[in-house]
Amino acid sequence: MNLDFFFYPKSVAIVGASTVPGKVGYELVKNIVEAGFGGDIFPVNPKGGSILGLKVYPSVKSIPSTPNLAIIVTPAEVVPGIVGECGSIGVKGVVVISGGFSEVGNRGLEEELVSYARKYGVRVIGPNSAGIINTSINFHACMEFRVPRGPVSLISQSGAVGGLLFALAREGVVGFSKFVSCGNSCDVSEVDVLEYLLGDDETGSIALYLEAVHDGRRFIDVCRRFRGVKPIVAFKAGKSISGGRAAASHTGALAS
Repeated sequence: MNLDFFFYPKSVAIVGASTVPGKVGYELVKNIVEAGFGGDIFPVNPKGGSILGLKVYPSVKSIPSTPNLAIIVTPAEVVPGIVGECGSIGVKGVVVISGGFSEVGNRGLEEELVSYARKYGVRVIGPNSAGIINTSINFHACMEFRVPRGPVSLISQSGAVGGLLFALAREGVVGFSKFVSCGNSCDVSEVDVLEYLLGDDETGSIALYLEAVHDGRRFIDVCRRFRGVKPIVAFKAGKSISGGRAAASHTGALAS
């Protein structure tokens, strides 16, 4: 599976961008800008205005050129429609940061999101994702900003664990190539990303923090097929009763 449009976008829309410092929609734009991303950045909010010198567009359809990728940070109930709007103008991938889907029992809304995505052929990371990073192009589409570059790529189902590892990285313990949080994995799964990263020249080794494996048989198969290609280190959490409950709240799936 080619996921280049997630990790190597030439342009990105942030739907739900905010002019208020401290809000996710503001901090996300700020991190992308301050990390030095060289592509086009299109904040989207019906109120318009500007954020950090960037024009804010009232809708995805009002953006002058189709972005490769959209990051969605709006309230959950409007996300499916936004995914459809993105698909209708040719956006290839969306990362849904917004929560409020299957991880809290709202499976119907998540199924609606998937329905829109399949209608238009849009690939989705999330919902309930902590974001995505590619340090080689200075693309930091998450709440973390100063992530040192290195050979390790991280797939984490916990934003908190990702943040802890990034803190260690800033102390010189490790450096990262790519990071992704698949959230509820309604479309693109951790196994999809793992398979992609195994073929990524910039990734020397892969670390996974897993609370739930959505397709355990395929996960094992991918690891076996690529044995010896590059190191894979997986930490499986959520085996205790309390851990399983925490995992379900993060991923919308039962840990096993």
